[in-house]
Amino acid sequence: MYHPSLLYLENRYPSLLYLENRLEKAIKEDHIQLSVLFIKLAERLYDLRYAAGYSHVEEVAHMVQETLAIDVKLANQYLGVEIGEALESAAKQVLKVCKDKSKDKDKDS
Repeated sequence: MYHPSLLYLENRYPSLLYLENRLEKAIKEDHIQLSVLFIKLAERLYDLRYAAGYSHVEEVAHMVQETLAIDVKLANQYLGVEIGEALESAAKQVLKVCKDKSKDKDKDS
């Protein structure tokens, strides 16, 4: 059975098709820890894709920093560079949005 994040995202982002295939392989090989990592990173990628609409900029910035410091490294080491690159790209885009929102907030003050 697929996690809802994977079902939704597999049609939108080609890198998640790769993730789904790797997840299926990991489950077949009884690598439960890797399957948990697959799901966690798929959810993180989903959150990053929609983070621009979140109102708590500080929390989003923390999520971005965590992604860049931890999640990208885990993805590169255990899941493959394609997933790491997707996470890094999404995180950098969100970081830019956070900085822009902070600048706008400072101007309004």
